[in-house]
Amino acid sequence: MNTFSISEALAFGWETFKKNVSFLIILVVIMAVANIGVGLVLGVLGDSAPAVIINNIVSYAVSILISLGVMKITIDLVDGKKPSYNDLYKQYPLIVNYFIAEALAGLAILAGFILLIIPGIYLSIKLSFTSYLVVDKKLGPIDALKTSYANTKGNWWNILFLGIVSGLVVIAGALAILLGLFVAIPVVMVAYAFAYRKLSGSTVAPDAAAP
Repeated sequence: MNTFSISEALAFGWETFKKNVSFLIILVVIMAVANIGVGLVLGVLGDSAPAVIINNIVSYAVSILISLGVMKITIDLVDGKKPSYNDLYKQYPLIVNYFIAEALAGLAILAGFILLIIPGIYLSIKLSFTSYLVVDKKLGPIDALKTSYANTKGNWWNILFLGIVSGLVVIAGALAILLGLFVAIPVVMVAYAFAYRKLSGSTVAPDAAAP
């Protein structure tokens, strides 16, 4: 059974941030601009029903593309590879698989919450690395769900506490006049990629790569 240390994951995230400060800060800026800017630009279309539909579809597509790219970049950092902003748009062939995988995971989690809430929380943790598998291993939706469920065996509490601690780190960053988010968000993203790598049984680079 593969496992990981929460402190080790966050420490790796912090060391990676220190070695890639400008790259990761710019990445957070790009994420913010992509997720907020697109909606503002498309706002010129007006507030009619068709305009709102187009706005939502385009914004969601851009959000998915950026998410895929960020996961690829953070995985590369964990692997000790040179990160590139080009990965933010090069993952477009995975959009359909990502959407289907997330939709299926969402339905499974929703069904769990409808049942007794606890199953929903359980599944949300077990399926938390589904998207990483779509990006990293190029798995189909079903295989990604099954593999995430299998890889997280014996690490349910570990992943839950990583989520809680990561949430506290982001909150602390937000309280630091919001500027702390430029540190907290990259650290947490890399920490999750680190946890994914450890649980998949792959080797983690001893030192974070620098662009």
